[in-house]
Order: sequence, then structure tokens, then C-alpha cells
Amino acid sequence: MTKLLLLFFFQQESVKKDFSALFSDLLKHALQCIIILCIFIINNDSFGQAGDVDTWFKAGRAVNMAPGNNLFWDSNPLPPPDGTPVSIWYDLVTYTEQNAVQNPVPANYPLPSPDGFDYPYPNSGTYSLFLSPTGSTPGLPVLHRNNTDNINFNPVVRFDGSGDGQALHFRSNSRDDLTVFIVFKAEGAGNSAESQRLLFGGDVDVHHTSFNQSEWTTNLSLGIADGNRFSVGRTWSGDGGGYFQSGSVDLMGQPTIGVFTREVLNPEEELLTTFVNGIPDISTPRFDNNLADNSLFFYNRLGKHFNSNDPNRNLTGDIAEILLADVSLSNNYIQRVETYLAIKYGITLYNGGQLGSITGNDSYNYLAANGDIIWQAEITYKHDIAGIGADVFNDLAHIDVSLRYTLDQRISKSENSDAIVTISTNTDFSEDNVDPASRPAIPGWPTYNYNYLLWANDNGSINEIFTELPTDPAGITSRIEREWRVQSNQLGGVTPISGVSVRVDLSGSSILTNNDACAIKLLIDTDTDGDFTTGTITEIVATSIDGDGNAYFDNLTLNHREVFTIGYGAPTIDALATQPTTCGASDGEIQFTFQNVPDDSYTITYDGGSFPNVAVAGNAATVTGLAAGNYSNLKVTVNSCTSQQDPDIVLSSPDAPTIDALATQPTTCGASDGEIQFTFQNVPDDSYTITYDGGSFPNVAVAGNAATVTGLAAGNYSNLKITVNSCTSQQDPDIVLSSPDAPTIDALATQPTTCGASDGEIQFTFQNVPDDSYTITYDGGSFPNVAVAGNAATVTGLAAGNYSNLKITVNSCTSQQGPDVVLSSTGFNVTTNVQHETCWENDNGSVSVDIGNAVFPVTVQLNNREPIVFNTNSFDIDDLTPGNYEMIVIDDTGCQTTTSFGIQSGGPNLGASVEVMYLCDSNLPSNTIAITLFDPSISNDVLYALDSTDPNDFVLSPNFGNITSGNHTLSIMHNNGCLTEIPFEVENFEQLELTLTSEYVNQITANVTGGTAPYTYYFDDNEGTTSNTYTIDRGGAFSARVVDSNGCEVVQSTSMNLVDISIPDFFTPNNDGQNDYWNPKNTELFPDIETYIFDRYGRKIKVMGQSEEWNGEYDSKAMPSGDYWYIVKLNDGSGREFVGHFTLYR
Repeated sequence: MTKLLLLFFFQQESVKKDFSALFSDLLKHALQCIIILCIFIINNDSFGQAGDVDTWFKAGRAVNMAPGNNLFWDSNPLPPPDGTPVSIWYDLVTYTEQNAVQNPVPANYPLPSPDGFDYPYPNSGTYSLFLSPTGSTPGLPVLHRNNTDNINFNPVVRFDGSGDGQALHFRSNSRDDLTVFIVFKAEGAGNSAESQRLLFGGDVDVHHTSFNQSEWTTNLSLGIADGNRFSVGRTWSGDGGGYFQSGSVDLMGQPTIGVFTREVLNPEEELLTTFVNGIPDISTPRFDNNLADNSLFFYNRLGKHFNSNDPNRNLTGDIAEILLADVSLSNNYIQRVETYLAIKYGITLYNGGQLGSITGNDSYNYLAANGDIIWQAEITYKHDIAGIGADVFNDLAHIDVSLRYTLDQRISKSENSDAIVTISTNTDFSEDNVDPASRPAIPGWPTYNYNYLLWANDNGSINEIFTELPTDPAGITSRIEREWRVQSNQLGGVTPISGVSVRVDLSGSSILTNNDACAIKLLIDTDTDGDFTTGTITEIVATSIDGDGNAYFDNLTLNHREVFTIGYGAPTIDALATQPTTCGASDGEIQFTFQNVPDDSYTITYDGGSFPNVAVAGNAATVTGLAAGNYSNLKVTVNSCTSQQDPDIVLSSPDAPTIDALATQPTTCGASDGEIQFTFQNVPDDSYTITYDGGSFPNVAVAGNAATVTGLAAGNYSNLKITVNSCTSQQDPDIVLSSPDAPTIDALATQPTTCGASDGEIQFTFQNVPDDSYTITYDGGSFPNVAVAGNAATVTGLAAGNYSNLKITVNSCTSQQGPDVVLSSTGFNVTTNVQHETCWENDNGSVSVDIGNAVFPVTVQLNNREPIVFNTNSFDIDDLTPGNYEMIVIDDTGCQTTTSFGIQSGGPNLGASVEVMYLCDSNLPSNTIAITLFDPSISNDVLYALDSTDPNDFVLSPNFGNITSGNHTLSIMHNNGCLTEIPFEVENFEQLELTLTSEYVNQITANVTGGTAPYTYYFDDNEGTTSNTYTIDRGGAFSARVVDSNGCEVVQSTSMNLVDISIPDFFTPNNDGQNDYWNPKNTELFPDIETYIFDRYGRKIKVMGQSEEWNGEYDSKAMPSGDYWYIVKLNDGSGREFVGHFTLYR
């Protein structure tokens, strides 16, 4: 910051002055330096920091929308949706805002940043005054915010290097000693400063120079070179090829934290160092030329060299975050920031010779923002380190540096390819880590009291093993080999992170393919020794397992240094019986033993029933009060996981009676002399009731375990039972008694010869029917005295009708066949001749009917129409619509005939839609109509007329325009003579007119009448807008053009004077009567103006209205010298705000 203030005074535009003027300026500058140095000495707490992170980009915040404050923990504004082009990547450190913007148009290159590439100095003479990039103009990178492209649930900015490439750039204030942190994912190419794929900085063709060589700037390029190595390039004017150093670590295109530091050691000497994912890589002192200690170039590019026309030099890949500090940080501070980025982006750090994602990390500790160790590296659990946590770097506690970073990672998974564990503060594993409203906050956030939950594994196999299984509790039959260590660390009494949800990807593990998913458990070794055979193991049953093989465990608490793995343990069930003590008693019991059944109440099921609310304690339970019966396939279900042992229990009463039966059939049809002989066991001599389905035999005398029931008719006697002392037999025999020689009947029909005739016949054939006269019955009637001879008979003189369920009875024995006979009469003849509809929707179809052999009059029923009576054998029915018809004709005798026919639609379909098209002709409203035929194939066969059916008015094309407002009719006529009319309406529109007014200060309002909304407004040749107001930023003449939705336009002009406020840069509240108060000036025309004043920590210390001033005090206490920030809201309807800072001097 000191260098920035000194540059402010000394690096102004140079102009020629006489000696006295120069002496005056030198004296003024000397006094300013003395004042600044005194301020730094006296107020070291405010300005004494040796280095700051003064540029900070992250894809998760302030993309295309300004951050609006310096509350670094604030997540707003949230990034836009996935796929949004990034036009401005805002710097989160707004004290010296250095936003990354798109390439300016070449005409703007001479302008100051961010509109151009103007050099702040020397800016005169024959030297280049601005940068003119010789490379092709790059496009815009794109924000990627989706589950596929995110790095550990955090979005990235993706650069496509093809073609002209994509890039952003910013003008940097940190150009001497510095440290750059950059999180990226990309593959490399090139082996020189100019050809490496650019991440940060960038090469130019014409380097910055001036008359004073000490003011020449040199270019820095950080990139990815051949072999995917993080590389450093340095170029300058006359560099002879420059300097290039490629790193030694193949990053394999994986997420990487690249760190670069530059430290000016001595005049003409600099030290360049790099780290990748914690590994020290490049460390090179440069003293190869006299420009080594010069300041770096003013501008830095992201994604493409300024002079690149080669797609292979452009970055193709992702950048997630950049932090730029204006100091060469110590290794301890670097390690802290690396830890922040590693946890946020799921990257495993290591300081050995290979990437931690390959070898793990057994020596490099992770540090909190205050320097405490939050992950103590260890030998066994060193792979796939990841974590969730909250931390804030305390700038106030570090007088030497302000790193400003904040961590709020609420969901995390290592980015290493074989990592399978994800942990979240809630059950949402799909939402990214951007919006804090999507997940509960971590306790302590946002304070300086850190809170971390980290984990790493031993790189064991994820397949099923059957060793090192817990014994307390028992029931775990297998587990995966891999284990995870947890380290939970907090500061300041903050509550440790708890109640998390864990997702474990078991899709590649045999523990799912070989077992039921419902038995998956998370096993926690609470004694922290990593041995699952000792101590008490906590089991957490999986909440669910999805179709992709992910197991979920919810509301889980993992304590410091606990070890967890995944095990399998399904519930098991076994059962023993205690039999009822006496026959019919309900005092039987079943004793159950289980495994993996936690203490609770469960329903135990069996075939045909269940035992509800069985209390299980210590993997045991007993069900009492049971009667004799079969209890088969006993099962218990725990968390949707059902036992598979299916034991069977049979409870039996002692000395139960048994029953068996034999039949003696009735001797003749209808006789009641059948018998059933019973034999028993355990039935003492006595009288009993024997039951069967639908009846019983009372008072059956049993003697010697035998009995006989006599006098029985034919019938079914099923499920025979006997009960002795409330104990019922279980054998349930069935007996069927059948009568011999039952009659049978069959029938054939001879139909009546004519309609209404009674000459139909039924011929019967029988079996077991002796010759005699019988009555044959049918539903609703009977044929008496039917003479049967030789098992045959005929009934004659029958009219049409239904003769159903025909039966004959012989000696009280009735036939069972019940045949049905239908006699039908023959009707008269009906013929039809159909005339179809002539034109579409004319409804003029007809049918001509001829009837023969009917007795008149006849009644005609056509579909659901009213019946019509005719006295002639030939008649017509007219005015029929197209469709299918059923015609029933009934003559005077009741005979009827049914005939069907159809009426077809006539002619082509002349239907059409008419749409009125409203246009603009010479800026006046006009119209025409667009016609769409429902049947386009007839377009060459029709003519059109407007508001007429006169054949002389019809034309070939319906080019009707400028139709008067009101109701109209379009007539369409086919060449077959058919005609249809379609009504439509034309609305009235007035001519477009425009007036300009000024309702607010510095604002033009365009008032429009007529035309057709919506309107588009063009003010002062700017892009069109839907707003009818425009806020001016200059005085003079202004034009306004309005275009309505039909293309009509109108233009008006007006002149206005710009009225604006001025904001002082400083004040000196020392009560000397000069500049003792601070407030915006020229506010008379802004009665609703509001001014907000903030200190350097973002604390709001004053809110002022139009006539108020600030005296430099807060809570009646004088504030120290230093910079303060303001937001001025005009509240004049224009939406304008002013943001900046001013200085308080004491």
C-alpha cells in the first residue's frame, strides 16, 4: 500500500515547467511524503501491513455482477447459471478494484483501463503510449456450474483455446514482490515463455519502455508447458528470447493449486519460486540482466498471450480461483492458503517428489488461517484428504499481511479418481457449494474461530473382506478393506461439526453385488486405534442406497481421530417353541433370538399372520399366549431389510381328536338312505355333534371310537369335524353322496317359418326317462303332458321366443343339464339408396327406402330421432348430417328389421383461419390478412371475396389490405360451386406520436400515444430498451426514437443541462474552520439523497441525508486518520449510485 500511495504522487503525467515551478512541485511532493510516512508511523494498525491480497477472483462469486462490499465472507452476488459467458470477473478486494474484463475494441486501446490499454506512465514522447495486442481478439470464457464440471462442488471459469481462444485481462497494482495462487485444471503444451499455454500474465510483441530504463516493465507468464508442467516465463524489450523454466511435476490434467512467488533480492536480481499442490518445484534466482528487479507489466491476461495467434498457445481448461498478494509470502503463509484451497477444491497436498493424489501425504500438515495444524499428517491414513470447514483469515491479528481469504465449504469430496466418500452438512448431495441457503452453516461461521472436519483413507481395497470384523456388537459378516481417519479441530470453544450426511460410492465394490444393500452399515472405531476387533464399534445403518450404488448415512457425528469403514450385517432370526399345556389352551410361546436387530418394537410376520409390536431387547424377544397352529416362514424386517432364515414353528395341543369317514351311497334317485361311517381316535364314548360345511349331524352316538350317520340324501358333506372338550379335529375329511340313474335332457329347434307364425318346434332327446307323459319346464313356463317314447319327444306350434333352462323330472329326480332354445321369426325386406352431402357442412344428405312384404303402416326409428310412420312401401328421409345411421323398421304386426347405412361428407373442406396482420406503411398503421386453409390441397381450386358472395367479386389471391376497422367476412368459393363464409374483426390503431418531458433531474421521459405496444426506446443512439426513461451523463442535445411492435417509428429531440454532485477526496476535522466536515456537494436538486459511510472493515458508521455532514466521529469518538468508503444513492428515479473512498487527515 505504501508503494501505491507514493506512486500516486510521483507517477503523474510529466509536463515541462520552469525551475521555480519544478522546485515548488518537489517541495509539495516532499511534504506529501512526510505526511504519509508520519501517518504510517503513527497509525501502524491501519496502514502498517507489509503485504495484502489485493486481487481475488473466484468463480463462485461476483461473476458479471459487482460484489458491492468488502465483506469477504459474504457469498453474494451468487454466480449466474451454468453456461453463462463471463464478461467481467470482479475483483473481490474492492479497495483497489482490479476487475478482469474482456478485450476492448481496438479503437479504445488508447483509453485508460478498463476501457483500453493506456500506460499510466511515461505516457508521452516517442514511446508507446498504450498496448496494441498483436494477437487475434479473444472471445469470452464461460462459467461452468454443474455436477460434471465443478471442482469439488465449486464452479469454474472454462477457457476454450480453439480458434481465437478466450481470455480476460486486468490492470494490476501488484507488480514488484508478489505471490500468485491459481487453481486450475488443464493440459499443457509449449516449451518457452511465449509458447506455453497461458494461465496468468502473458507475452507481448512490443514491450513497455521509456527514456528511463529503470521504469521499463517486464512481462511475466505463468502457464502449463509440455508434459503438463507448471511453468514460468519472463520477457522484456530486447530479451533475446527471454527466460523460461518448466516445472518437474506432471500434473496429469488434474485439479492443481499452482503457487508462484517473485522476490526482488537485490538490484538487478529476483528470486522466482513455484509450488504445485504443496510440492516445491521451481526455485531460481535471476541476475542474468539489469532488468531483473524492474516492475512487472501493467496488464495481466488470463487464458491467452496478448500476442497469440496460435490456438495451441491458448489455454484450454478451467480456472476456479486466483489470489494475488503484493508480497512474496513466507512458506508458512503459503501453506495456510494452500490448505484453504486444498479443502475447498478437494486436492491432496504433499511436499514430497510426487503428487499427493498418487502417493498420498504423510509429511505435509494442513494449517488453519491462524497457523494451527488442522490435519496432522500420518503414515497410514494419507490418501484422498478432503474436508468440510469454516475459517476466516484475521487481517486485524496480522500486522505483516492481509490474506483476506475465507473458507465456507459445506460439502466435499476428494477430486482423486479413487475417492468414494462425500460429506455434507445436510442430505443434499446435488446442489453445489455456492449458495449458503442450500445447506446448514458450520458452527462458528463467519468468525475467526475455525471449525474443520477432515478425513483421509489408507488406500485399502473397496471390495468385500471377511477379516477384522467387530465382535461388539456381533452380526457384521463382512466389510470393505478401506478405512478412513477423521480429524476434527476447532478454535475458541466452537461446537464441533456434527449431524452430517455421508455418501459412500460402493458401485465398484463387491459388498453390494454379493449382498443385500439394505444391510450396509457404517462402522466407527470409537477407540481410534484403527482395529475393528477391539473396543466398542458404533454401527450406523444406511438411510438408503440409490440406483447408482451410493450408500447414504444421515445425522452422523464423527469425532476427532475416529476411524470408519463400511460393513455388512443383515438381520437374522431363530425360534424355539414352548407347546400349549392342554388341548385348546392358548399358553404356547415362541422364543426368538436375533442378530443385527437394534432394541425397538417390530412386527414379526409368518404365513397368514403377524405378531405386531414385539419388543426386542438384547437381540431377543418372546411372544406368549399362543394357541396350537402352524407359524411358518417367520421373518423380521429392520430398516427395509428382511431376515432370510424363515424358521417354522408348529404349536400342537396334546391328545387332539382325529376323524375319518367312509360313504354308503343312496340306493335310488331321490332316496334318503345314504350313510357315513366314522372312525375316531381320542373320542370317548358319548354323544357329539359332527359339523360339515353348511350343516351338522347332532347327537351322534360314539362308541369304541366309531359311529354311523344314516338316512342321508345325495349331497356334499365337506370338512367333517368333531370337537371333544373344546379340542377340534384337524383332518377335515370330505364325503360326497350321489343318487344313481338321474335323467338327462337335450334339445334342438325348428324355427317359425314367417314373422309372427306359431309353427316352431323343439325336438327333445333324453336318457333314463321311461315312456310316459311328463311336464317339461323352462324359465317362466312349461310344456305339460309331453309324450316321451324311446327317450325322445317333440313340442310343436311354438311362436318365436326364449326357452331357457329346460328340465324334466322323473320320480322326483330332476335333470341337471338345463339346455336353452331360441326360436326366431323371419322379417321383411328393406333396401336403401343413399344420397351423400353435396357440399362441406351443408347437412343435406338423404336416404331412399323401399320395403317389401311388410304389413303397413310401418314405424321407422333412425338412430335417436323421433319415430316416423309411413303408409307406403317407398319413402325418403332428408336433411341428414354426415355420419353412420341405424334404421329400425317395425310393421303393423310387430315384425321388425334393422338396416345400417352411412352419409359421407360432401365436397372439399373449405374451412380456413383468418389472421389480421398489422403493419406499418410510411410510419402509418396498415393491415392485411393471412389465410390458412385447413386443406391446403384445394388452394388452386378456390376463389376469395371480401364482404361479398357475389360471384363477380371473387378473385384468385386474397391480397386484401388496408381494411377498415370493424367486423368483416371472408368468402371462399370452390370451383364445384360450394361456398363458405368466415367472419373476422379488424382493430383500429391510431398514428404513433411522441413527446419528451423531464420529470426528474438529469432524466428524459418519452411519452408515447398511438401505435401498437410493446414499444422499443432508443435514446441518444444507444441500444434499444423497454424503459421509457433515460438518465443523461452530459449536457447538450439528445434524440429519442420509438419503434412500435409493427415497425412504425417516431423521432423527437430535446436539450438538457447536466446537474451533478461532487464528492470531496478528503477532509481535516481539526476544528480550524477549513474542511472540518465531509459531505457530497451540489445536492440541492436531490432532496432524497442518502450517503452511507464505512470504515476499512466494512462497518457502517454514518448515514446522512441532503443537509447533513460528517464530523469524523463515531459514537462521539474521533475516528483515526485513514481511508473511508462511501455509497451515495441519489434516489432521484435514475437508480444512480456513487461508490468510492476519501481520506480523513488529523
